[in-house]
Amino acid sequence: MVVQQYLNGASKCYLSRKYGIGGKTTILKWMRKFGLSDTKPTAPNTANMPLEESNKELLKRIKELEEALMDEKIKATGYKKMVEIAEQQFKIPIQKKPYTKQSKK
Repeated sequence: MVVQQYLNGASKCYLSRKYGIGGKTTILKWMRKFGLSDTKPTAPNTANMPLEESNKELLKRIKELEEALMDEKIKATGYKKMVEIAEQQFKIPIQKKPYTKQSKK
């Protein structure tokens, strides 16, 4: 059962904790005992893709995500500044203080 879960995608570390399996190579020893390969199959979306092409796709995706994160950080900074200016100009508290209790309705 443990070997099958490993082959289906669960990590050895997760399975060791879940089932209280001692030793770093126990699952691999079980796999060898049943005549199974030590390696998991590759993910289906990159199985037929050459390694260089797969890496290029991953690097492209990382770059896109980094750009999206930067955009969101800029937006968050802008919103925070807008609230600060509004509080100063209208002399009303907008930001909730961290120690304030939530009102009961």
